Amino acid sequence: MIRNGVYTLYQGKEYMLGETILENEPIKYWIKSMDSNDLANGFYLYERPKTMIIKGVEYELPPREIGKPNVYLKDITPSEVDEVYHINTLAEYKNVTMAVIGENDTQYLLYIGDEVGNGLGFENIGRSEYQKWINKEDVANVHEVKRPASNFFGS
Repeated sequence: MIRNGVYTLYQGKEYMLGETILENEPIKYWIKSMDSNDLANGFYLYERPKTMIIKGVEYELPPREIGKPNVYLKDITPSEVDEVYHINTLAEYKNVTMAVIGENDTQYLLYIGDEVGNGLGFENIGRSEYQKWINKEDVANVHEVKRPASNFFGS
């Protein structure tokens, strides 16, 4: 499983941690689960909105993909969680370490925010940002890196 994001320990179990920032409202923090058993622990089924407003313009969102697992959220406060940390999945391709941002049965989607990606034949997806699907057998040393996220709650 590829993991990239902020994680925390809540009641001894690891969850992805996120925040919702809305104009003129306090920041809301939440933890995410894919396990329906967490409904018994105060989680609720996340209902994806049908529209999103960005800079005053309303956009219609596509429906949730069929077969995709349900997502369960629980609103939390900073005092309810223990350690907060970033987890990133990295790999080596042609002796260059880069991020793994996706996976299917036979390939990894690799990302690098450096012009080196251009030299490796990666697709340019933004300013000095490159990505490419690479066969798993061509990728080495897939591993996670964990580092503190001590300022996640603004402290």
